[in-house]
Amino acid sequence: MQADGPDLSTSIRLLADIASFWDSVNETYDSHELRAELVLDGINAKAHYQALEAQRQKIETAMGQKLFWHSTQNARMCRIYTRKVADLHDRTRWPSITHG
Repeated sequence: MQADGPDLSTSIRLLADIASFWDSVNETYDSHELRAELVLDGINAKAHYQALEAQRQKIETAMGQKLFWHSTQNARMCRIYTRKVADLHDRTRWPSITHG
């Protein structure tokens, strides 16, 4: 974020690349996905998430794609991620799904 954005240093828990057998959109193990996600946690996580969400259009425009914004009322942790459908069982396709 730019200097005018929130100071996330107290909330960023994890920046991760994930290969998952769980399809988070379709909620099934029948298809898989690759995700890159930002996980916010801690006492300021919800406030920082809301500050980022207020800039959602600007962030998604800069990223060149829609992001998935996940924050439940009963949990302190929030996630913002991008995903790509992938067949993780077919190892011959791994180079094309990770670099393509």
